[in-house]
Amino acid sequence: MTCDHCASSIENLLAQNKGVKKVVASYPEASCACEFDPAVTSPEEIVAAINGTKNYRVKSETPILASNNGSSHFDLIITGGGSAAFSAAIKAEDLGLSVLMVNGGLPFGGTCVNVGCVPSKTLIRAAEAVHHATHSNFAGIRPRGAEVDFKKVIQDKKALVATLQQKKYMDVVGGFKYLKMVQGWAEFEDEKTILVNGKDRYTALKFLIATGATTNVPAIEGLQEVGYLTNATLFDLEEQPESITIMGAGYIGLEIAMAYNRLGTKVRIIEFTDRVLRTQTPDISEELERQMRSEGIEILPNFRAVKFEKQ
Repeated sequence: MTCDHCASSIENLLAQNKGVKKVVASYPEASCACEFDPAVTSPEEIVAAINGTKNYRVKSETPILASNNGSSHFDLIITGGGSAAFSAAIKAEDLGLSVLMVNGGLPFGGTCVNVGCVPSKTLIRAAEAVHHATHSNFAGIRPRGAEVDFKKVIQDKKALVATLQQKKYMDVVGGFKYLKMVQGWAEFEDEKTILVNGKDRYTALKFLIATGATTNVPAIEGLQEVGYLTNATLFDLEEQPESITIMGAGYIGLEIAMAYNRLGTKVRIIEFTDRVLRTQTPDISEELERQMRSEGIEILPNFRAVKFEKQ
């Protein structure tokens, strides 16, 4: 194939063959997936149809399953249930591939919708509303303040997360013909076999590992004993913290700091370099630090935590 028109031509050519149910050809990927009824036609006849033209020739072919028919063997097994896993499952469905998605840890949907972008931006917007209600840039306008029901803010955030997780993830794949989803932890037995939850065995032609990442918790003396929060636990805390100390002044730490400070929590930031947002130019760091200090956030640059103790 040399262009998208070639891909369309191949699709039209194979669609005319008896027994062919679905054809998806891609010029960028130099591939063609064909679903057919084996009782009517065969892979050899399909290949012959393409090779019989003057313009196209099949270089190689890979057998796939039109449907796993309830078996434990799949064309593709995806470990993980986040955005990458769903993107792969959607593409595989278009190609008619049987897919097993195995997800452990976070709910289906992964970091962004459950403990990342959606909850953090929701709290940022709630905090912004509080800030506008308590601050004015106009001398003739006196803001009357805001009453914060922190528990209700978190409950609303949870409701939004649940709604988007359902609509943007589960509903999208809900009608898929070739996708099976399993909740559990997968481990490889060999290059073609996984074991889920230590008991259920599945095999596949191909695997996609899309397990994402977890928070890197530093090995600091006493940290495990005093307890700590990460994005996976902080955003679900319905009892508002009186104060929090944030380790790290990157963009994630700063957005959390500003949101919780505006919602009424005393915030301290510990940063081991000489300024916040060190990946940006110094003028940006200086202005951002000035703004955050003016709102009451304590920033400790050139500090490194070495030990934690309960008091």
